[in-house]
Amino acid sequence: MERRSRGLTVIELMVVVAILAVLSTIAAPSFQRMLDRHRLQAAANQLKADLLHMRSESVRRGESLYLTPTLGTNGSCYVLHPGKDACQCAADGSSTCSAGVQPLRVATFPIGRTPQLTAFDSGNSSYVVHPRIGVFGRLGTLYLSGQDTRLGVTVSNFRARVCTPDVDCPP
Repeated sequence: MERRSRGLTVIELMVVVAILAVLSTIAAPSFQRMLDRHRLQAAANQLKADLLHMRSESVRRGESLYLTPTLGTNGSCYVLHPGKDACQCAADGSSTCSAGVQPLRVATFPIGRTPQLTAFDSGNSSYVVHPRIGVFGRLGTLYLSGQDTRLGVTVSNFRARVCTPDVDCPP
């Protein structure tokens, strides 16, 4: 009479576990890079959405709104707010505003975590939207950096878009 085998032996299970361990060790670094790229893309898209929201909110309110980025030693951040020079943000996520001014949004990028807001080239400290026609008054690019990738968010007259430096970001 033949004896049918049911299930796996302990040795077969140990071989499968060892193969899975080797494969996961090989895949982990590339998986980490993929997560970093996705975080960077998500932060760039959020910045773009905040700029576009700032534009529509400025027209709705009938007042100029500002986006003020800050690059610090503890990280970087930006704050959306009404009133010129009314708010500043600290890299720890706190914002300080003039009396009676409430920030619309504060985004922080703590040091040691990716992505980081690394530069902006507007030539000014804030980006502004003029409420009557919904036009950005200051043009430029804000740059976000990950571990090995960099993206820009370009602000033109009527729009904001995500771009890749050295490829499709304007000089």
